[in-house]
Amino acid sequence: MQKVRILGIAPYEGMCNLMKQIAKGRNDIELTAYVGDLEQGAEIASAYTSGDIDVILSRGGTAERIRELTSVPVVDIPLSVYDILRSIKLAENYNSPYAIIGFPAITKNAHFLCDVLRYTTEIYTIHTQEESKKRLEQLSQKGYNMVLCDMITKSLAQQFGISSILITSGSESVEAAIDQAVQVSQTYYQMTSQIRFFQTIIEEQDRDVFIYTDAGEQVYTSAHHTPHDAVLKKMQTNISLIAEEGQKRIYLEASGTMTILTGSKKIINDQIYILYSVSTRKSPLSLSKNGIQYINKEEAADRFFNSFYSTISPTFLAGRTIEQYAQGAQPLMILGEAGTYKEQMANLLYTNGNRSNSPLVAIDCARLHDKGRTFLVENDNSPFADSDITIHMKNMKSISDKQFEELLRFMKDAGVQERNRLLFTFPYSEIRGVEERCQSLINTFSCSAILRFFSSFFLRSFSRLSSSSATSL
Repeated sequence: MQKVRILGIAPYEGMCNLMKQIAKGRNDIELTAYVGDLEQGAEIASAYTSGDIDVILSRGGTAERIRELTSVPVVDIPLSVYDILRSIKLAENYNSPYAIIGFPAITKNAHFLCDVLRYTTEIYTIHTQEESKKRLEQLSQKGYNMVLCDMITKSLAQQFGISSILITSGSESVEAAIDQAVQVSQTYYQMTSQIRFFQTIIEEQDRDVFIYTDAGEQVYTSAHHTPHDAVLKKMQTNISLIAEEGQKRIYLEASGTMTILTGSKKIINDQIYILYSVSTRKSPLSLSKNGIQYINKEEAADRFFNSFYSTISPTFLAGRTIEQYAQGAQPLMILGEAGTYKEQMANLLYTNGNRSNSPLVAIDCARLHDKGRTFLVENDNSPFADSDITIHMKNMKSISDKQFEELLRFMKDAGVQERNRLLFTFPYSEIRGVEERCQSLINTFSCSAILRFFSSFFLRSFSRLSSSSATSL
């Protein structure tokens, strides 16, 4: 069995010797012991890392100070009531009033013991060397000439003409602390081994992981290289949204690379953390120049509310039926004459839909070049190969019959509508009625149709288009 490596920092020589004596009788530990009180002890401990030692053993204020400077577990050597009682009985041999001064590890048990024995001894808790000086000065002015204390106060008491009795830890206290140090070390080792195991798994994935607090502080990353500033900024600006909504998927295109941020909220010990999984895709073309644009919910909402359409159609926002359309999964065909803001309606349906935490991909067929069409139907990173997103197809009238048929057949065969929400916008005229391509889309994907007239702001029944239902707005 591997021995536990213990660093002992004793406030006085006697305790250091006691540690070494006890360690000689044990075969489960390897002890390195020094004498050092408070800052001196903390300085010694700072020279060691978790690679050198498993646990640190110290007492009182020195142990408190060491904890502030190291991540290595620190175990306190306790001062038992018997340790304090021995000092009190020794002080009673002198015919002079005395007080007890010490760090919380001493005064906690001192209060308990004095309450049980009904002693009226004055007890003062300190946390720093300066506090010890102030208490000694006060006691000197009150006429006290003896204190029971730790090593820090003992070294100062002589300056004020006060005698001191050092409260020492007995062998049973040191033995108990070493037992606890062994247990703590074993538990800490198991915990850190688990952490290293999961970190190794995370770091071997093809995605980088970033973890933030809900206040925006980064607490962990598996990334070996710092991502682009735009990616870091996007993660920061979406922290509060993810904390509120629970999850969000964000797409960011820059310099021929598509970065996908999948954010989720985790709550551990009442602390909210935002976890991002970051993956990148190389794109063979500039998507935005080929009419393919990724839009998040906030951007889509801005486009709607900043449009003229939002100011003239307030009843649309409160429409219960529209809300039902937005929450559904069935493909939708949005029909309307020129100037009826069909695209803004698509944005609003998306922002109110149940896939709004994933992006809306707007595909403008009028701007879709040959490379763009090839990307859509052949590339593994095409939005048609994605899932749980909303895809808005517009200006499908502008492509050739052959291109339209190929696109329609591919989308159907690939099951795009089964994995995503499809929205189509198409021009409509009361005179010409529903165009052939539009009807073909409605039939192929079983679209529900929303018919938009510029002068109407309410929902009304509309005759079924082929085998699909339609609603007028």
